[in-house]
Amino acid sequence: MISLPSKIRVGGLDIVLRCQDQLADITDDEGSYHAGRQLVVFDKAIISKRSSYSCILVWHELCHIIFDQYALKEKKEEDAVNGFSRGIVQILKDNPQLNKWINQCLKN
Repeated sequence: MISLPSKIRVGGLDIVLRCQDQLADITDDEGSYHAGRQLVVFDKAIISKRSSYSCILVWHELCHIIFDQYALKEKKEEDAVNGFSRGIVQILKDNPQLNKWINQCLKN
């Protein structure tokens, strides 16, 4: 079994990925990105399933990071989509262990 990496590179930053027991029960969030701490926290039960939904949750939080790092808040649609596509490709390129985990999830 391939585990979700504990750290990934997004742009010029190393982002810590951490799972927490019962996060959704405690906070009503299945995941959250903390920009100032360069940290993403996920509900452990969801990530442990290694399912397509686990992958969706991870990408959801990664998109928050891209949105933040590429300063997409005030961008027009085409510029925002361009920023997301570049960010996604860069994440995939820089994080082969994450790719392995994603591929494992998508098989379930």
